[in-house]
Amino acid sequence: MSLIKCITSQVLQTELEVVRRKVTLKETEDSWSIIAEGISHLTSLCHKGGCDLAPDMISGIRSLSRPLNSAMNSERSRLSGAAVDLVSVLAITFGSSFEPLVPLFMPTLLGLCCRTNKVFVSRAKTCIIAIIEHTQLPCILHYLTDLATRKSVPPRLTAAEGILACLNCFNPPDLEKEARAHAIEDFIKLTARDANADVRKASRKIFEAYKTLMPARVDSFVAPLTPIVKKYLDIRDVPDRQRIVNVEGTVKSSVKHAKTSASVGMTRPRAAQHPPNAAQAFTSRGATSSGKSQKSPPPGGFLCTFQHRVRPGGEANAGVASQEHHVQDASRQIEW
Repeated sequence: MSLIKCITSQVLQTELEVVRRKVTLKETEDSWSIIAEGISHLTSLCHKGGCDLAPDMISGIRSLSRPLNSAMNSERSRLSGAAVDLVSVLAITFGSSFEPLVPLFMPTLLGLCCRTNKVFVSRAKTCIIAIIEHTQLPCILHYLTDLATRKSVPPRLTAAEGILACLNCFNPPDLEKEARAHAIEDFIKLTARDANADVRKASRKIFEAYKTLMPARVDSFVAPLTPIVKKYLDIRDVPDRQRIVNVEGTVKSSVKHAKTSASVGMTRPRAAQHPPNAAQAFTSRGATSSGKSQKSPPPGGFLCTFQHRVRPGGEANAGVASQEHHVQDASRQIEW
């Protein structure tokens, strides 16, 4: 295979004819390698400048779409891989100009995701993600949302991962259009309760991205959801959240009230001020709670007596008792 630098439309057309003669052969044990060689030649044309002439190259690819799709669907891994790699190169090279080729190759790629062979599924999924990220074409979205009801897990998982890639890289105004936003919402509803855990996990990620991109639609979308769907999407109802806030506020208020009551019970006795006649100032203020008679100050000194504050239940305030003990010690020192 010669290395061609496509600089004119005429050279490109000549090379496309060479490719056509190879890829249009019927696949047999003897011819499949020739078909693969023709596809590799076409991939080389893309790398050597053929995609710089986008209209001519796209026209040539469209005319070869049937044999290329047949090659992708081949049971021979090498032949299928060569065709899938070609589509990836076309998407990366053309960018948004790849749009005319989306309806030609996307259904085939999604069909490969239904295979039981993991090599075919992984290769097709990689190609789909490459198309999404490099072309950023909103028209891809409806091909993915249609897979939500497939019985096989791989296409549903591929669709979920593909839609998540769309939400992460597409232009938000393109996704906010009513038809596309509604399609995303329907996909979330279907996949949120999917039997496969990986699909449900991807659905939750899609919902998180959806909330970020389209916050104005979230309330109307969440309101009619069933409790099961809300559970899988980790959605909490607003009344529940409000009740939690109210309970927290009540608990905090109760704790504050309890602390206030405790601080009142622990209030220290007011310090006595020393008037000119100290003996008169520290006279007894009445009988104690035990009913004992009032005591008179000892000779040459005075006596300080404080009433105990008793909490409900008859338990004396230990803090006040301790303070009385200290004051009595101080009174003894004053007597001396």
